[in-house]
Amino acid sequence: MTVVLFETLWHSYSDGWSIASRAYARAMHAAGLTVQLHSREIMLTDVWVENVERPDPECVEEVGHLIKRDAERDLYVFSCTLTGEWGTRFTLEPLSKVRRPRAFYTMFERRQVGTSTVRMLNEIDAVWVPCRANYEVLVAAGATNVTWIPLPYFDDDPHLGLPPPRREPKHFLWVGRWEPRKAPDNLIRAFLRAFRPGEAKLTLKMGTVPWRDESYTSPEDVIVQELGPELRGWRPHELARDIRIIRGRLTPRDMVALHADADVYCSASRGEGIDLPAYAAKLGGRRVVTTDSGGPRDFLTETDILVPATGDVPCDPRYRWEPGSTFADYDLDELVSALQTARGDTRRPERMSFDFHHENVGDQLREWVEQTVERVPPEPKPEPSLVDFGQWVLDGEG
Repeated sequence: MTVVLFETLWHSYSDGWSIASRAYARAMHAAGLTVQLHSREIMLTDVWVENVERPDPECVEEVGHLIKRDAERDLYVFSCTLTGEWGTRFTLEPLSKVRRPRAFYTMFERRQVGTSTVRMLNEIDAVWVPCRANYEVLVAAGATNVTWIPLPYFDDDPHLGLPPPRREPKHFLWVGRWEPRKAPDNLIRAFLRAFRPGEAKLTLKMGTVPWRDESYTSPEDVIVQELGPELRGWRPHELARDIRIIRGRLTPRDMVALHADADVYCSASRGEGIDLPAYAAKLGGRRVVTTDSGGPRDFLTETDILVPATGDVPCDPRYRWEPGSTFADYDLDELVSALQTARGDTRRPERMSFDFHHENVGDQLREWVEQTVERVPPEPKPEPSLVDFGQWVLDGEG
């Protein structure tokens, strides 16, 4: 069987990159590929360093049978975020020198990539991204070897077993890192404009990794900014009842329970490669209300609500992407209207399309791998050259 060495983050049950990587690895394995899952590095802020963390037990239980690295492989797949050109150089240039065939799995949230990044991508034999939006941006920028392969789901996903939402959908949920890209401050503003006290509830589950600058407004400050010091029609106990803010790490079971308690998943994000919490909510049969941030567009159905993009807004420079990088902009009033529409919609939301089932996605992954291996002649594994190294030292080149 074809052997894939998949080097990616997989060790954390709560990290989005790890979640997606484990799903893709499982889908490849289920499709008949031999997968060697390896995690050598982690990203702290913007620097890749050696992985010294112990894998979460839940992750070992899920993919422990794939955690191996043998000497021989047919395809090497490396995976990391598509950072700005300053950082991409440190990942793509070394990857372009790896023994062929070599491939790259990545995703990004901005609406454009730099020319030098695309040039380096084209030096790699094959690239896959998890959403159509990423695919379209790369192709428009001149990428010649990119494929869109959506995130797969499995029959053992606990969200599939959630009971249906309430017929009168009052409970809204958002999950994510509190950061400018996800714009959860806009979600709070839209909620407070859409509803009066007692009409609906909003739960915000904030991620455990803080934004790198404390100047980004906290949820509590956003509420005061929106309502004013006098809270304009809201009393403190009403705010505490209708807007719940959860900080800290929850167990996987607790996260599923959050989705079970919600009727509608909502997002005000400006850029997503996938949007895993929205994906999980869709698996759980919840209605999704989201701005057109990229990734969610692929899996929404007729009973969901997509707030259209209205153009571009500059990315926060602290993301350190290319100069001129932008996110998707949208009309806040449209988001307000979408929340109100979802609150009054009593239709049973549609579940995730079977197109995203691991059997279908696994077939796509297997075809992508096999075509890459067939198209790219393998390079022989180089023999160790310790004598040459010793001669290099003796010659004074060191």
